[in-house]
Amino acid sequence: MLKTLIAIVILSGSISAFAEDMESTVTGTMPAEKESAIKESKLRAGLMTGFNSPKGDVRTTTEYGVTTAFQPFGAFGFGIDAQNARLEDQNKNRRTTIMVNGLVNGDLPVLRHSYAGVGGGPVILNGKVNWGYAPIVGFDVPFNQKAHDFISLGLTAKYLINPNTPNSLSAAAALKYWF
Repeated sequence: MLKTLIAIVILSGSISAFAEDMESTVTGTMPAEKESAIKESKLRAGLMTGFNSPKGDVRTTTEYGVTTAFQPFGAFGFGIDAQNARLEDQNKNRRTTIMVNGLVNGDLPVLRHSYAGVGGGPVILNGKVNWGYAPIVGFDVPFNQKAHDFISLGLTAKYLINPNTPNSLSAAAALKYWF
């Protein structure tokens, strides 16, 4: 009796799986997703603020700066970031970094409008100029309201490697305007 009941359940389930007519499918009532202006835009500028966490005897501090980038073709682009942080060391030094970045933009399934790259440039500490480089990753989340089509909020992370100052991880929220 139990075997017969299980066989009936399995057969009725397999029959109902083929019973749907594909021409009578129901479409959703939600509007189609609006294309973001970020894909169309090639130039952006923005403000960044976040934290700077150097290795060594220096504590985590705030960091702020500006960013700009240009995407001349395809997924490749370049940009310039300038950031300033006061290092909480014994001398209360200020470190200014100006990085020229090479970026590759992509659309990951989880993080849309993401990018990765590498940057390099001068690191200024106490009037002395050193050179550093940093791998960079980040993403942007565009605002899709009509009045804010060209504004995005994102997160950028980089690890600054420099021979004469402490290496540091910085993560910053970035508010960007896309031209």
